[in-house]
Amino acid sequence: MIKKILKIFRLPEQTIAIVPFLFGALDSHFYNLQTLLILGIGLILLSVSFFVINEYVDSFDTDRSNIRKENTFNFLANRKLIFGLFTILTIAGSAIFIYYKLYLPLLLILFFGNFYSVPPLRFKSRFPWDMIAPMIAWGVPYSLAYSLQGLPYASMLNVGAISFALFGIPMQGIHYLADGEADKKAGVSNFCTVMGYRNFLRLIDKIAIGALLGFVYLVYRNEQWWYYPVILAGIYELLIIGYARAAIYFPNFSKLHSIANRSYAKGIKVFLLIVIFQIWVILKISGKI
Repeated sequence: MIKKILKIFRLPEQTIAIVPFLFGALDSHFYNLQTLLILGIGLILLSVSFFVINEYVDSFDTDRSNIRKENTFNFLANRKLIFGLFTILTIAGSAIFIYYKLYLPLLLILFFGNFYSVPPLRFKSRFPWDMIAPMIAWGVPYSLAYSLQGLPYASMLNVGAISFALFGIPMQGIHYLADGEADKKAGVSNFCTVMGYRNFLRLIDKIAIGALLGFVYLVYRNEQWWYYPVILAGIYELLIIGYARAAIYFPNFSKLHSIANRSYAKGIKVFLLIVIFQIWVILKISGKI
């Protein structure tokens, strides 16, 4: 039972919230290690709660016809346990945000993080909110250090942050492609099902190129050097999109599912390495090493 619950928590994937959070700290020059640690814990608690409720809701529709999702956990029989865990995680994470007086970021992340999955809004099945909602949910962690510094939100519009946001769209899009057939059967209306495979591939391909050009521009200007490792991830992202373009012609999209599974596993490792690099940069700039 414990292993199944930990699988629902999807702990290795929580770097998806930590990476933008630490990039925000670097871009805003916020290096208070204690605050970053405590706030990072709060962010992970909230992020895990979103994954828990997402797994619960999806188990009744999209995951039923998705061959990439084989979870043996009985959500219906353990409904009280799921909602108990969700409540505890949400309260604990929210308490940390409230302690630091991050009221607006907390409201935004709770709203878009939860209603990305939860009916009646269920943004993941509402075009174009299926892409807007997660971008906001990822953008809130980036903004936290800016809020603590009292900086205007307009200052977040820098080349590094915009390029990273563009990098995130195709990352999400690759898995929309792999889940396309299951989403159609479940009646999900997202970018992939609305635009179709080919048009959606063309879109995310151009966005991925735009992200890579943004990172290359940083190298040219010798600015925000902590984003440089993402260039390698951006190149890999473009390769995956290229493979996906050919894989959509395979019967039952078996090749596309295989590509998505491999890229997902590698993406988790890449994000973990980026987090380690970010921590090293913060410690180096702050003079701790």
